[in-house]
Amino acid sequence: MGLIRMAAGAVSGTLRDQTLEVFECGQMGDGVLMQPAVRVMRGGKNKGTENVISSGSTFNVARNQCAILVENGRVHDLVIGDENTEGQYRYDSTVEPSLLVGGFMELKPVMHQVWERFTAGGQSKNIMRLCYINLQEIRDNKIGLGNVPFRDSEFQITVKVQGFGRYSFQIKNPVAFFENVCNDPSRKVEREELTAQMKSEVLASMQPALGRIAAKGISYDMLINYPVQIAEELNKELDAKWEQLRGIVMVNLALESVTVDDASAEKISKLQEARAMGTNTAIAGGRLVNAQANAMESAASNSAGAMTGFMGFGMAGGNDAGANAMELMRQANQQQTSQSQKQEKEDGKISWDCVCGKTGNIGKFCPECGAPKPEIKNWFCTECGAKNSGRFCSECGARRP
Repeated sequence: MGLIRMAAGAVSGTLRDQTLEVFECGQMGDGVLMQPAVRVMRGGKNKGTENVISSGSTFNVARNQCAILVENGRVHDLVIGDENTEGQYRYDSTVEPSLLVGGFMELKPVMHQVWERFTAGGQSKNIMRLCYINLQEIRDNKIGLGNVPFRDSEFQITVKVQGFGRYSFQIKNPVAFFENVCNDPSRKVEREELTAQMKSEVLASMQPALGRIAAKGISYDMLINYPVQIAEELNKELDAKWEQLRGIVMVNLALESVTVDDASAEKISKLQEARAMGTNTAIAGGRLVNAQANAMESAASNSAGAMTGFMGFGMAGGNDAGANAMELMRQANQQQTSQSQKQEKEDGKISWDCVCGKTGNIGKFCPECGAPKPEIKNWFCTECGAKNSGRFCSECGARRP
C-alpha cells in the first residue's frame, strides 16, 4: 500500500479513464494547520466519502505541504512536498509504503516506526483516508511578557522585564503533529486551537530561556536585537512539549518592545545617578551642596525653632559636611581648569593682531592679507615700567602700546 509518482499531466488524456479519483489540498492559508483532502475529479467506481482514497486514485502534493494517508488513526504513508518531491502520485494498495520525506531527513527514525507498524500488521483492508498538513512558517502569533525576572549584565541587578512581540512556528514532524494533536483526517485544524496553549507555554519557558541569554552578558534593553538567540533558547525549553510531542518548533521571536516595571526603573535610575556622581566630581559636589542647602532650609523652618533645627542638622551631617562639599567643588574646579589649560595648550590658541587691522588671529599668517605673524619683542610698560613680552603688562595689566 504505497505511492507511485506520476508523470506531469498523466491524469489527462487516455490515463483519465484509468484513474478512479483525483484529490488535492485546496485552499490552505497561514491560519490552517491541517485539513482533509478535496476531491476534484471523480470516477465511476469509488463510492466513498470526500477524503477516502481508493487504490488507483491520484492526489496532488504542492511544496510545503505534507499529504498523509491515514489508516485507523495512524499514519500509514506520506509525501512531504519540496522541490524534488512535489507533484502527482497514485495510491496503490499492492505496493509497500513509500514514505517520501523529501528534505526532512530528521524524520527517518519516525518513518522507521511507521514501517514497523505496517510490517507487523500486514496489508490492511480498512479504509484509507487522505489529509494535508501545512508545513509553512506560521507567522504573526502575538506574545506579551509580564514581569519576567532578568539579570541585567550592565548593572548586575535583577529586573522585571515587560514587553510584547510576535513569534512564528513551523510543523517539522507531521507524523507527531497528526497522531498527537489531530488524529482525525476528516477535521480541519486551525491555529487558533493551539495558539492559546502555546502562548502559555512560551511564557512559562521565558524565564529560564532569558536566564541563559543574560549569562551571555546581554543587558535587558538589548534583548530586541537577539531574536534568533532567544528563539533557540526557548526551543530548548519547549522541546518536550512542542517538538517531541506535537512536532512543532519555534522559528523566530521578535520582541517589538522591552521595558522594565516601575520598581526596576527606579532602581536603575538610582544606579545611573550614582555612577555619574562617582565619575564626575562636579556632579557629586553639586549634588551634596544641593542636599545640604535643602537640609538647611528644612532646619530653618523647624517647628521647634531654627536653632534646634540647625543643631539637629549639625549632629546629623557632622562638622565636616560643608567642608566635604567645598572640597568636592574645589576638585571639580581644578579638574575643569586643568582640562581647559590642557586644551588651550593643545590647540595653541594664542591670538595676535595684524597690521591690516584683523584682530584675534591664531595661525602663523593673517587670514585677511596673508601677512606673517610678527615676532614677539620685549616692551616696557608706560604705566609701571615693567619689562614684558605679551600683549598686557604682567605687573599692572596695562595693554601693550
